[in-house]
Formats: sequence, structure tokens, C-alpha cells
Amino acid sequence: MSNARRLMLTRVGCALMLATSGVVYAGCAGVPTGKEARRDRRDSWDAWRDLSPVIDVAAPFVGKDTRKVLSSSKKLLARGAAKTADEHLRAVAGGPDGLWISVIRANVLALNFTRCVRGIAWRLEDLEGGAPTTRVIDNDPATRLGPNDISVEATLSNLEQAVERSSSRALTLHARIARARVTTTVLTCPPNATVAELAQATAQQDLATLAAQEQLPPDLAYVWAQVQMSSYSAAAAKPFFLRALNGGFNGPTVEYMLSIVSLELREYEEAMRRAQAAAEIYAERGERGQAAQAWAVHGEACRRADQPAAATAAFERALGFDPIEPTAILGFARLEIAAGRDPQDALGDRLRALYGEGPLTPDLAQTLVQTLEALAYIADEELALSQALRDSLIDEVDVDPDPARRALRYFFAATLDARLGDLTRAHGRAAVALAESEDADFELPVDIRALLDRLATAR
Repeated sequence: MSNARRLMLTRVGCALMLATSGVVYAGCAGVPTGKEARRDRRDSWDAWRDLSPVIDVAAPFVGKDTRKVLSSSKKLLARGAAKTADEHLRAVAGGPDGLWISVIRANVLALNFTRCVRGIAWRLEDLEGGAPTTRVIDNDPATRLGPNDISVEATLSNLEQAVERSSSRALTLHARIARARVTTTVLTCPPNATVAELAQATAQQDLATLAAQEQLPPDLAYVWAQVQMSSYSAAAAKPFFLRALNGGFNGPTVEYMLSIVSLELREYEEAMRRAQAAAEIYAERGERGQAAQAWAVHGEACRRADQPAAATAAFERALGFDPIEPTAILGFARLEIAAGRDPQDALGDRLRALYGEGPLTPDLAQTLVQTLEALAYIADEELALSQALRDSLIDEVDVDPDPARRALRYFFAATLDARLGDLTRAHGRAAVALAESEDADFELPVDIRALLDRLATAR
């Protein structure tokens, strides 16, 4: 199972590590009771949709007129009128309650914007039914900014003041929550690489602080779980995924991530259950690629639990949704190899389906590269499988009529040769890949010359 796919969780105990500071603290995730249960309901994801957790906390600290604006804004947000709610809030932004208003407006913006314009401004709209389901990343230089578009830089500057200058612990806490939401969202559409680096560093610092204080709302618990998964382990991440799930942030993606973590922790029955639940929801929504990935995880859990028939059925479902799903392709190969079939034959049929027929186009080449990268990465966990994949890539490659596809097959065979320790053969196949690429009708989405340079240095 690819580490790239393991970005999510499973049931563990209490020791959680903070990614940015290296601090270890104790905290147990489980079924909340008493005061904790009441707090979880108050801070649930449903409550955050009209910003009740921050507006209700702010009310005692602001003046009478501001409280009226906060009350009307809650009602507008509950109806999906984020643009109008922000206009009401903006009208009192310059008064004595300005820091609280900045924090609340930042939450409105991060949770409700519909368009990111070149990474410098976010646009709000009044929608029916609540928060937007899709967002547009607009990097067109010709797009003109509207009078109500909100500056991301100004939003972050105001949050900086609220975090650094406030003497109110409540305001500092909610300013940090809002800043974590804004900075993690900036990473989806940054104006430039420098801003992206700064946003990532700030987000991790705020998330670590909120985690240490046990103040992560459900959406940020989910984000922090991913940081823990990528930086540490499934065991470190699982409590935060569960916190997100128990807090109402419970879409199929959370179940999918939990299935991956359960698989990594060898909790195969839980992995099967969660993967199937996610797959069925994805399929119902028409998200075929995600359904394929979830069924592939289900199949891998069955295979590792020594249930080959169930694994076969799950992998077939995965490939029914996406014929080139890499985990399912290699899962089938493992099953067939275990049953005594020749490893190269076990992969050959699947790869021919992956290559398709006819000449590659730039888009098809990009898809082929992504799938071959995933196959090579997953197979790297087992040298025999890497070898079988390498042999399958070059099997009858010379009769492939398309030079672009021949080049890519030789390229990935060369990368596998290098992993298998045969640097001389890797260099030779990379050289052939370069020669084949010169006959392609478009530039291939791989850097063959860079591979050749690395291999020349390593030999």
C-alpha cells in the first residue's frame, strides 16, 4: 500500500505528537461525556456553519450595537447569505469591537468564499442552502476585482493583530482558529511560492498550538490529522480524525482516511467496513475515481486478512469504476502471484488495458505517467513486484506503435532498474527513452535528461 495513499488514520491510545514543535502531550480521543459532550455539541461542525461557536463567545465582550449585528449575521449565515452577512459585519469593523469583527469576518471568508482571484482576493456570494459546494480558482490576469472582493493580505494582517495584541484569551483563541482556517485555505490558491511557504509555516504553528490546548474545531482537527499522518504515523493521526468525525465533519473522505489508517494498523475488519462505507457514498455521488480508491483499500484489507475471494470481488469493483486504479491493479497481481501465476503475466494484461489503444495525447500521457508513478511507488515495497512490473513494462515494447508510449515505458523501466540496483541497464533504457521521445508529437511530462544525469553520476 503506497505511503502516498496513507494520508489518514485509525483507533489508537493517547500519545500525540505536535508536528512543528516536537512537543508530546497526553490527550485521549473517545466518546465524550458530561461537560466535554456539551462542549463538543456547541463546537460541532453544524454549529460552525453559522459561526455560533465564535459569535456566541464574542457577544459578552462587545457593545450592544455590535451584538445586534452579530445576531443578524448568524441568521444570514444560516440562510447561506454570506455576502450580506459580511456587509453587516463590515459596517461595524472600524469601531471599538474591531478585533472581534476581524476574526468573525475571517471565518466567514474562509468557510464561504466562492472564488479565489489570483490568490490575492476572495469573493463571497449569497447562496441558497448554506456554504458553497464548489470553489473557483481564478488565475486569469484579465479578471477584474469587484468592489466587495476581500483582500487576503488585509485579512491576515487583521488576524495578526488579534493574535499578537489581544489581552483576551478568548479573542486570541478564536483569532488563532480563524488564522489557521485562512492560511490552510491560502495553500489551495496562493499568489506566489513565498506566500505559500509563509502560510504553511503559520498554519502549522497555529494548528500545533490549538491541538496542545485541545481546541481544534472539527475541520481543523481533520487538517491536523493529515499533518500527523504525513509527518509521524497513523497512530498519531487517528485521534484527530476521530475528533473530526465525532464533531460532525463526517463526509466519505474521513471514512476513507480511517480505512487507510486501519489497514496500516492491521485492523482489517475496520478497514473493510470504513472503506466500503466510503465507496458506497462516493458511488452514489458519481465520484467514480474516489469510489475506485475506496474499493481498492477494501480489497487490500481482504487480501491481507487472507480472504482472496472477497479481495478479488473488491478489486473487480474498483477496476469497474476506474480500470487503471493502481492499488487494485497490483492487488490483483499479488493475488495471482500467490496462486502460482507468473508475475509478469499477472501484470501484463492489466498494463495493456492501462496503455489503451491509439496514439497518446498530452492529456492521456499525463494520466499514464501518474498511474505508472503510483504503480512504481506501491511496487517499491516488494522487490519481486518491482521486478515483475519492470519486466512487464518492457515486454513487447518494441512493437508498440506509439513513440510517446514507448518512451514512457522505457523511462519507468529505467527508474525501476535503478531501484533494483542495475544502474548500467537503467542508464541504457533511459537513453532509449530519450531517443524515443524525440519522435513524439509533444513534450512528454517526464524529465528524461534529468534521470540520465542522475544515473551518470551514480554509476
